[in-house]
Amino acid sequence: PSPFSLLLGYGLIEIFGKITFGMQKTYWRLKMAIVSRAERKRRRYVALERLTSGMGVSEVTRTLVRDYGITRRSANLDINWASAQMIKNLEKYENTDLMAWLVTQTERVYMKALE
Repeated sequence: PSPFSLLLGYGLIEIFGKITFGMQKTYWRLKMAIVSRAERKRRRYVALERLTSGMGVSEVTRTLVRDYGITRRSANLDINWASAQMIKNLEKYENTDLMAWLVTQTERVYMKALE
């Protein structure tokens, strides 16, 4: 293995791969992280749980990046999936529950603005 190979618990198998063209030049390229479907599913359900508990999008992004060692882009993709699931489930809730959630979120934003 190359000196840049790492084995991490987050599914990164090899960070850099060596590519040699004949005897001329050697190039190093960045490989994509390999993530299992189970890990991605777990992350998405964690994002959904945190969003429904009242955490803001930026907080959820920050915690996913910190807890799972992923990029902000990957965290945003997970949050987009979680938001779509929330929208799909809106028909299951009563209007009073939705109104209470909206008031709580609005109050939360207002309190952050005062800080």
